[in-house]
Amino acid sequence: EEEDEEEDKGEVNPEDLKLLSALMESLETWLASGRGYRSPWGAFFHAGGGLSEDGYLVDEERGWVFMLAYLKDVEGSFNRAGQAIERIRSHIAAVSASIPDVDVAITGIPALNSDEMASSFQDMTRAMGLALLLVTLLFVVGFGAGRRPLMAVLMLALGIVMTLGWLSLTVGHLTILSMAFGSILVGLGIDFGIHVIARYESGCAEGLDPVEALERTLQRAGRAILSGALTTAAACFALCLSSFQGLREFGWIAGWGILFCLATEMVMLPALLLVLDRRKRKEKGRLGIRKISPRLERALGWPARHPWWSVPAALGIALVAVVTWGRISFDYNLLHLQARGREAVEWELKLIEARGTSSIFAVDMADSLEEARGKAARYEELSLVNKVE
Repeated sequence: EEEDEEEDKGEVNPEDLKLLSALMESLETWLASGRGYRSPWGAFFHAGGGLSEDGYLVDEERGWVFMLAYLKDVEGSFNRAGQAIERIRSHIAAVSASIPDVDVAITGIPALNSDEMASSFQDMTRAMGLALLLVTLLFVVGFGAGRRPLMAVLMLALGIVMTLGWLSLTVGHLTILSMAFGSILVGLGIDFGIHVIARYESGCAEGLDPVEALERTLQRAGRAILSGALTTAAACFALCLSSFQGLREFGWIAGWGILFCLATEMVMLPALLLVLDRRKRKEKGRLGIRKISPRLERALGWPARHPWWSVPAALGIALVAVVTWGRISFDYNLLHLQARGREAVEWELKLIEARGTSSIFAVDMADSLEEARGKAARYEELSLVNKVE
């Protein structure tokens, strides 16, 4: 009966215990002779199949040698493994000069994540700067002046800085998703300043004193601006209910960012406008207000003069959106999110093309060898799984 039970459990494959056997032999040699420590790794690698005596995975057909490196993360850093990867790359660059016929590169999940973080941070920083520049130019051109639009842009930048401070106090870090808040705030936060300045200049053009123009601006437009800001912030805060942490953090940062931009544009911007125009308060109607050009005014007023075209245009856009809805699919390939030309991405594609395998993998833990074999068998039945080890 005991033999039958052993047969039911299954035989243990010696290959699965190769490392344990080498370790036990090393301990037995040391205990029996006391001649000092002898590493078991040499025997393990030598008998491993595909492994050289130095422990490298070798592909003799293509002349490739692989080495696995475990990197030390830097806690609190946006790119945790970036420092270790850049140090390795600096060593590679120094050595490659003496052996130009050998190509050395880094790929794998840490390298892909590090390059993704670095490129995303760089691109988002550039995008926010470009968005701020374009908004400023459009603001200045649209209003035909520079001082007041620049005051609104300055308050927008102050709101973004306040958001960064709040981010440091609450979340404490940025992710690939949450770092996009800067460009979004540039587009949404400047709207509050546009409404304030437009109403203010309209009042001044009618001959009101700057104080009176600001009072009427806040009375007539303040409620609408506040309602718009609160609804936008509420939409962002709704993401905090998501189960995905990246979306939760993005919603939290963007929602508070809208409120900070509202505060700077509605509280500090009016004060700056008064300081800017303090010398001309007594000269009503002479504050350098430029009227919009007739041609631009006609172009902007066309929808209002032809309201019946709005409904068919909206229905047409909605119909096109509904028709193309079924063509939308979900892309599971993470490499499609990466920037082309990056070293880690290019070598990852080479591995997939040459060996049919990828360094991107998933890990599932098991409590016993028998359970591991059972899971491996079930994973091999899945069409989305390429290889199971």
